[in-house]
Amino acid sequence: MNRMPAIEKIEINGNTSLHIRDNRLKQNEYASCRIQKGLLLAIDEYDLSEEGVGFGVPILKFKDKEIFPGSARITTSRDGNKTTVTIDYDLNLVERMTMKGNKIDNRAFYRMKEYMSRLHRECPCIRQMLTQASNTLRFYFGMETRFEEVTSFGIVSVLYVIYAGNIHINVDTSRVKKYDWLMLMNEQGANYFDEYQDSSGLALKGNAIGTWEETFADGASFVDASHKLEFTLEKVAGAKLFRGRELVPGRLAWAGLAYSIPQSTSNFYYNIRTGCK
Repeated sequence: MNRMPAIEKIEINGNTSLHIRDNRLKQNEYASCRIQKGLLLAIDEYDLSEEGVGFGVPILKFKDKEIFPGSARITTSRDGNKTTVTIDYDLNLVERMTMKGNKIDNRAFYRMKEYMSRLHRECPCIRQMLTQASNTLRFYFGMETRFEEVTSFGIVSVLYVIYAGNIHINVDTSRVKKYDWLMLMNEQGANYFDEYQDSSGLALKGNAIGTWEETFADGASFVDASHKLEFTLEKVAGAKLFRGRELVPGRLAWAGLAYSIPQSTSNFYYNIRTGCK
C-alpha cells in the first residue's frame, strides 16, 4: 500500500480514518486519479481507495456522456469529536479515449463504447469475454482512457458531518446546469473491499458482485475482510441504489455503492456507517 498524501485526516474508529486528497497532488497509477476525490478510507495512514473516487462524489449523467469533477474548494472545521467538511465539486471533466496518443473524437465510437459498457453491466455471462476483448484492443491499438477539462457544468456542494463512525451527507445541486440524472458515488478500493452483503441476505464476493447492478435491499455493505472493516448505505426514498465492483490490473480497481437521483432533486441526504466487521 502507498502512503497517502493528505491535507486532512479525520479519525473515525481506532486505527481507521478518513482523508481528503488535494487534487493538485497528481497520482498517475490510474486515469481516474484526474477526478477530484471525496472522503477516502485509510488504515494506519495507508490508502484503501485505489481507483475508487471516495465517498460522496457527484457525476452528471447524460444519454451520451458523463461529467466528472476535476477540482474543488474544500473547507473543514472541528467541534469536539464532530468534524464538518464541505467540498464544492466543479463538474468540468469528460472522459476521452486516445489511440497512440491521439484523441478519438468520433461520436459513433463513443456510442459503441457506451453500448458495450451496458452489455458489461447487464450480461454477467459475457463480462469476462468483454473485458478480455477490451484489454486486447487497448494493447494492440495503444488505446488509453484520459480525462479532458471542459467548460464547467456547475458546482455540486457536498456537506459531510463525521461523528462516531457515521458520515452524514447533504448534497446541494442547485448550482448545476441541466442534466438527465446525477450519480453520487461511494467507492473504495476493489482489492480491499471485495465482499458485498445486504439486508436481504445476499452475499457476493469478487467478480460475482457485478458492475452497477441495482439493489432493492434496505441496506447494503461492502466489506474489507482483511482489515475487518465495512461501510454501509441504506435505501433512500426517491433514489435508486446500485452496487458495483471492477478489478482489472493496472486499469480498474474500485468497489462501492451509488445513488441515482433525478434532476428534480435539489437537495439529497444520506448516511454512511463505517465500522469493524
